[in-house]
Amino acid sequence: MKAKTKVSVILVMLVCFFATMVITDTTCYSIGGTYEEDSQIAATNTSEDEANQLDIAKSKQDEFANTEKIDLFSLEAQEDNSSDNLRSSNDDNVSVASLTNENDADANDSMKEDLEQKAVQENVIARAVASSVEGSVAASINPEEEIVTFSMAEALQEYEKVLPKVNEYLNIRSEANPDAAVVGQLNKNSYATIVERGEEWTKITSGKVTGYASNQYLYFDEEARNLVSELKADQVVITAGSVNIRKSPDLTGEILTEAKSKDSFIHISEKDNDEWYAIQYDDSQIGYVSKDLSDSVFNLKTAITIEEIEEAKKAVQIAKDLEEAKKHKPTKTNRAAIEVSDEEIYLLATVVAMEAMSESYEGQLAVANVVVNRMLDGYWGDTIHDVVYAPGQFSGANSGRIEKFRPKVTESCKKAAIEALAGNNNIGDYMYFRMKNTAKTSSYKKYYILGNHCFYSR
Repeated sequence: MKAKTKVSVILVMLVCFFATMVITDTTCYSIGGTYEEDSQIAATNTSEDEANQLDIAKSKQDEFANTEKIDLFSLEAQEDNSSDNLRSSNDDNVSVASLTNENDADANDSMKEDLEQKAVQENVIARAVASSVEGSVAASINPEEEIVTFSMAEALQEYEKVLPKVNEYLNIRSEANPDAAVVGQLNKNSYATIVERGEEWTKITSGKVTGYASNQYLYFDEEARNLVSELKADQVVITAGSVNIRKSPDLTGEILTEAKSKDSFIHISEKDNDEWYAIQYDDSQIGYVSKDLSDSVFNLKTAITIEEIEEAKKAVQIAKDLEEAKKHKPTKTNRAAIEVSDEEIYLLATVVAMEAMSESYEGQLAVANVVVNRMLDGYWGDTIHDVVYAPGQFSGANSGRIEKFRPKVTESCKKAAIEALAGNNNIGDYMYFRMKNTAKTSSYKKYYILGNHCFYSR
């Protein structure tokens, strides 16, 4: 009978223990599910001080974990004491001891269940909050988003224009090679637009030139921006009669002042939007003007082509030649008068009209004297008519164009013809002339520039 009683008590205790475990697991699962939903809600409502919340939550979690361990330790101690009391009971008091121990076990199980549930509940709450905060913080600093943001920041710093880092000019080449042909030049304080940026060479376009320039001779990005700002090259010019400069890029923005037509301002292009230009309003403030009422103007020169370079060299040479030509300016002379018919005088005046209608009187007199010098030389004939119509000389005479100028002869053309025949010579012994822009001065024995003509000797 006593052995059966002991077995019954043990069975009851085992049943209670497993029942408690089932209830605890069920509660944990229920609470876990509830706080898992709460954590998802919490993840969307994380405040700006997420890092602080995370620290607090983790601290709370550790505190609850320690509390849980203490409570469970107490439960185990109480359970051991109950077992000792059960074993110390003698056989005479088995019935009473069994009943007492059964009641104590029920009480202990109930207390243990309450404490375990409380500990688990609080621990789950702490873990849910911590998980929610960690998830929100992690979401807010997503590495992919971080990379995208950094890339956008880098893109904003890039500047589409480049300027040459030279004292005179930078060669633009046909290929990314120092031995490639030169297709143009980018002079100091000129600019180009980037087509394709490379590590050592950058493809650029400027004016009529597209080619490659070495990166070591180019200002990029912030350096280029600073130089453009220093040169005050990027400007916004007002095109309307009057325009409001506003504090913000919209029609509701505060009006800072009113700008008039043709007023210009430094352009802050990186602050533009689709409808408004950003301008430097004063030393410390940016203003905005409507794009419909203003224009963006870039006041820097572009590259020059190789053909333009050759023309520029030629112009420089001509300028030098003109300076040299001053040494050969003929002295005015008076020679004996030459008598010719009125028809010859009028023919000479017509040649002057055909060749020097738009020139000064000095230029017209010089042309008349070239014809007279030729006539006196005799190589092309002894008369005005012979000289004018000599083969391969005055193209207008041989083509018949001279006839169109007979009715256009002016008084100054007549005067130049009469004075040249009278002996007023302002060109010395020169017997050739041509337009100065077609003159080959290096092949002439001597020459002199007067107006648009170059007079020379072979």
